[in-house]
Amino acid sequence: MINLLSRCTSAIALILGLIPIASATDFSEFKIIAKETIKQVKSGNITDIDKLIAMQSTLLKLGTAASKDYGATNPKAAKMMKLIVAQANGMKRLSLKEIKTQWHNKAFFKGKGIPAALLADKSKTGNYMDVVINPATTYLLLSKYKTTNDKKLLTKVIGELEEVLNNVNMSN
Repeated sequence: MINLLSRCTSAIALILGLIPIASATDFSEFKIIAKETIKQVKSGNITDIDKLIAMQSTLLKLGTAASKDYGATNPKAAKMMKLIVAQANGMKRLSLKEIKTQWHNKAFFKGKGIPAALLADKSKTGNYMDVVINPATTYLLLSKYKTTNDKKLLTKVIGELEEVLNNVNMSN
């Protein structure tokens, strides 16, 4: 009897492990880091640019994990999220022009069978796309600022993060 109970318990655990559980991604850490970045950039007193750039890498990791989870629990978005997740780290090696063309303008998705509705700005899938693309963009903007001291880049950082924070609030 105990052996049968043990087998049943193991089978149930196995089955539960195979069933995807829909869970809302917790964006609290993402929001804290994005807001702290905005605060530092708006202050005009960036004392540690390398730390600020590293914070964008953390945002990118959090956004990538959220997109991966979203794709795992939403079959219609799975292909799109897999493409984004696979390219996330590579986005940090693009130029600002390349990230705008390939990702913000969505050229990367041409010919990849992604329905236009999934790519729509302000759609849930679009919002999950932005939690990867916008931090990659702020990473690039701050990296360029580090070498150029061009204050216009900081204005763009604020815009990217404010947009993604608004999108995160819509997705939660």
